[in-house]
Amino acid sequence: MYFFLRHFSLVEILYTTTIVPRMLADLRSSYPTIPRASCFTQLYFFALFGIAECCLLTAMAYDRYAAICCPLHYTTLMSQGICASMVGASYFAGIITGTTHSVFIFTLPFRGANTIHHFLCDILPVLRLASASTFWGEVGNLLITVAFILMPFSLIVTSYAQMLKSIRGVKVDVKEISRKEKFLRKKYMGVW
Repeated sequence: MYFFLRHFSLVEILYTTTIVPRMLADLRSSYPTIPRASCFTQLYFFALFGIAECCLLTAMAYDRYAAICCPLHYTTLMSQGICASMVGASYFAGIITGTTHSVFIFTLPFRGANTIHHFLCDILPVLRLASASTFWGEVGNLLITVAFILMPFSLIVTSYAQMLKSIRGVKVDVKEISRKEKFLRKKYMGVW
């Protein structure tokens, strides 16, 4: 669990650092502008850390599912190698997504005033500036949204539903616990 939390906190710090410094600089400026290369870089890291964060949250939900629903198999299901693979897959998905988005968007032709009325270089505002057809860019954005945001969300909800089902299925017999408690108390106190 702490392994995932370390990586999640790192990704969250980097995700915030991608947006906030530029936003603060633009707030202080009387005429905020961002060069094309800076916009490309910001869009790349924004997508990378955003997708990695979604995938890490899914891995963390699976970790909790394995700990609660399969406690005897937990060490086998969540070995250090498997945890490292899940984190690596999260970063890899972010890298692939960030690269794909950035390259496909910034190979489109742009003409005229390239002004984004937004505090960051997000995908859809940049697509609106393109002078060519953006249909495939919007379709790609939709597919990635479904694959890396809605899919992890549904997996997280499913794992937590299974955890609740598992916890609610545990029957506690209060009389049996009370009888065992009295027996153990007598045994360890030496009172027979």
